[in-house]
Amino acid sequence: MKLPLRSTVGFIVAALGLGSAAAQEQSLQREDFGYARELATQSGYAAYKFTLPLDVYLHTASSELDDIRILNANGEVVPYSMQRLEAQKRVGRPLAALPLFALRGDPVRATQALRLKVNANGTSIELQREGEQLTELPITGYLFDARAVDSPLSALDLAWAAPAKGFSTHATVEASDDLASWRAVALSAPLVDLSHASDRLQQKRIEFGPTQAKFWRLRWTEVPGPIALTGATAVPVAVMMESSRYHLRAVGEATDRPGEFRYALRIHTPIDRINLELPDLNSVAEAQFFVPGGKPGEWRTVWSGTVYSLRASTGSIDNKPIEIPPVESNEWRVRIPARESTIPVVPALIVGWLPHELTFIARGEGPYELVYGNSTARSAAIRLNNVLSTGENGKPVSVGTAEVGREKELGGAARLQQEPEPLPWRTMLLWSVLVIAVGLLGFMAWKLARQMRQA
Repeated sequence: MKLPLRSTVGFIVAALGLGSAAAQEQSLQREDFGYARELATQSGYAAYKFTLPLDVYLHTASSELDDIRILNANGEVVPYSMQRLEAQKRVGRPLAALPLFALRGDPVRATQALRLKVNANGTSIELQREGEQLTELPITGYLFDARAVDSPLSALDLAWAAPAKGFSTHATVEASDDLASWRAVALSAPLVDLSHASDRLQQKRIEFGPTQAKFWRLRWTEVPGPIALTGATAVPVAVMMESSRYHLRAVGEATDRPGEFRYALRIHTPIDRINLELPDLNSVAEAQFFVPGGKPGEWRTVWSGTVYSLRASTGSIDNKPIEIPPVESNEWRVRIPARESTIPVVPALIVGWLPHELTFIARGEGPYELVYGNSTARSAAIRLNNVLSTGENGKPVSVGTAEVGREKELGGAARLQQEPEPLPWRTMLLWSVLVIAVGLLGFMAWKLARQMRQA
């Protein structure tokens, strides 16, 4: 298949551009960047991750953070990827060991015989039943005391000694706050401990919907129970928490328009939180926030509403940070209607954003170093999700945490303003000759094909 002349020339021109970009990228050295930070790592991990420091957003030239590299001790660029932190993250609460009590005979009657008794050391649970030798009855269930746990549970982790032979059974889990009224939270939950050769299959966790209760009861579906429990651990429900954001305080200046202020930021990242720092307590104002629109001199409204700062006995009560759709702009304006523009000092603009998490492969020897700040650099980030999600035997790769050191100046702020270096004239001449030669070759092929069709 022959390519048309136009496609051939276009391909060569594109190759010329890629070749020049690659040549320029290979020529970048550590000193070509503005700043650096050493990364302290512990041995034994194939990869490491860390959250980008705030100064990186202030000392980079690219809005996409293209001018970032991770170098090893030999100054070689190692593979890395970046992703912005999620707005919310699931955080697990600490596990809690639960006191347990064996229930013998009929578990319902055994539970009804339980009484709470207050002694010098606090509240305890005692079994009071007359007319029966409890030690001679089989264990039919267990009672767990969860009064010390102040959050809902999502599971119980059970523990038992290695059985002489394997078993597979089921159990029912119930919850109560007074040892009298019980509600089922898990019916016929499977519990397994089976072995074959060197392999062992265990299922020790019973999961259920979020439930908060003071007492928990487990009843075996077969009597007697297959094993004796040696412990139980409460698994609290994980909570969703807001990820920590970076914040920047920008000092503005008044414009010629009464009640209007302008702000110039120095960051390259989408902003999703804004606020005003009012200079005086007991201040309330209707404020409008603007960023440049699509046309010169046009301003687009990002948010409008009430901001306030009120005096209280414990300090001040301020409005919460304002949530907005992500906006990337270094120019902002805030307008307060003239009737409310009695603020004597220009209010500070507070902006917030979610930082990035950077993951890099530990290729070569450490110490590793984060370098950043070069207006001519192009992105060197790659996707590492597939690499890190499947390691040996299909298990995820273990990723360590790198500690970020203090910022060191290399080329400084000048690296953020420099222009791309022009291509060497010899390289340009060589590529020009090649393009012309390929063009002539394509023209000759086209002319020959035309003559063959006319013959």
